[in-house]
Amino acid sequence: MAHSSSSGLVPSSDISQFVQNSLQKFVPYYEEMLKNDQGILTQEDVTDIQKALEKWKLGEAASKIEEKLEAADKASLNIAVTGEAGSGKSTFINAVRGLGDEEEGSAPTGAVETTMEPIPYQHPKFPNVTLWDLPGIGTPDFQPEEYLRKVAFERYDFLIIISSEPFKSSHVDLAREIQRMEKKFYFVQTKTDLDLASAKKGNPGSYNEESLLQLIRDDCLESLKKGSVSHPRVFLISNFDMGLYDFRHLEDTLVRELPAHQRHTLRLALPSVTEEAIEKKKLTLQEKIGLEATKECLRAPFSGFFSPNNREELEKCLPHYRSLLGVDDASLIKLAKKEGREVQDLKASLKSYDTETVLKNNDALPSLVNNVKEKIRTSLSCISFFGNLLSTIVVSRTQIYTLQWHALDTVAEDAKLLLKKTQSTG
Repeated sequence: MAHSSSSGLVPSSDISQFVQNSLQKFVPYYEEMLKNDQGILTQEDVTDIQKALEKWKLGEAASKIEEKLEAADKASLNIAVTGEAGSGKSTFINAVRGLGDEEEGSAPTGAVETTMEPIPYQHPKFPNVTLWDLPGIGTPDFQPEEYLRKVAFERYDFLIIISSEPFKSSHVDLAREIQRMEKKFYFVQTKTDLDLASAKKGNPGSYNEESLLQLIRDDCLESLKKGSVSHPRVFLISNFDMGLYDFRHLEDTLVRELPAHQRHTLRLALPSVTEEAIEKKKLTLQEKIGLEATKECLRAPFSGFFSPNNREELEKCLPHYRSLLGVDDASLIKLAKKEGREVQDLKASLKSYDTETVLKNNDALPSLVNNVKEKIRTSLSCISFFGNLLSTIVVSRTQIYTLQWHALDTVAEDAKLLLKKTQSTG
């Protein structure tokens, strides 16, 4: 029988195979994640977990994963947004939080500067994510150093500089001061849709959207470089349709340049405005499911056997995934009102609202259940009792996480279907 010691777990053949499988799958998977600047874990974390597994210290590896999962769950983000009055910074804050300008809890908008001091706006689904509406920067006596001191710039993780027109000297001066303080910042030009519509109306015969977008980007970059802003990043967006233009590039850049423990939170908090955004949210949640599964399986030798209850698990995880991907009742009611449609019309064809349908469509569950039964029936003749118990626990826990994976996939497909429904009538 295998037993534990101060150096880790003395492996039976079954545990040995389990650990080898963990190393063969976990490490390459995460190395690929790190290449793309993704994931909750850092390279140092992956190395620590790999070393623990090689030494059969399963509990130590599990604790490391749990520590990083908790850090990601508790991660706070403070995002500063500034710009001149009427540039669309308040509308940008609302859009990122998934709110319209008229909704309860939205930042007030208007051409007249309404913000005289930093005002925090919590994300409605992620209260640890706060967007700060900063005072405007277009006043004649604007002084970047004094401005950053007054708004307590050190508390923000990064700053977004908003403009609806070509960037001016106030934007350039502020950017140079932020660079001096070695903080990250990003230029965002809103109302791109209006600029393109105006250009198309003026020159319909020669209008080319991609060429015009690139011309606007190049002009912005050139003016910022002339102002001695080194390596500026400019993103063109529409506050009223985040699925257009550069918002996805802005999202990817923000996530990539954040510390590992904050990436998960920001990716989930940003709006699901394209199928690509929905898919990336799904992958982010799949990573968490995988890490939870790995943690629980590594702790299996030290915990008791349990019998999964698929219905209870679905009833717990489905509402959570629906909320994160905008397929929950509250999101559907808001979308129906915006689109002038009935909620039932939007809900038609969505599969994640029926627990029985989700259970029925999970083809992996029957084979997993049979796997558990087969292991219990045959393992007594070929492996030790502890090895048998470990196999049974691991497969039982894997059943739960496979179910979560399937539930998430079902909700993601519903989110994409909903997006297509609204786009087709937009």
